[in-house]
Amino acid sequence: MRSARLDTVARLVLQPSSMALLQLIAERFTADAAIVDGGHRYHEVFVDLYFLRKIVRPGGIIILDDHWWPSVRAREC
Repeated sequence: MRSARLDTVARLVLQPSSMALLQLIAERFTADAAIVDGGHRYHEVFVDLYFLRKIVRPGGIIILDDHWWPSVRAREC
């Protein structure tokens, strides 16, 4: 990220998202965009989206990777 000069506009976090996103909320971190590319099970993606709603500013973008996977899609109850 430094060599591409993205370190001033982006932040790479290498912790599991369930811990990292909670820490970012505690730091009052906000973002214009986020990419969800972590776990591939519904409950993991749900937790990421729950926390990202508190981090990404209104009008921001949240990109979901692998949203078409059966293990990620919401199932009808």
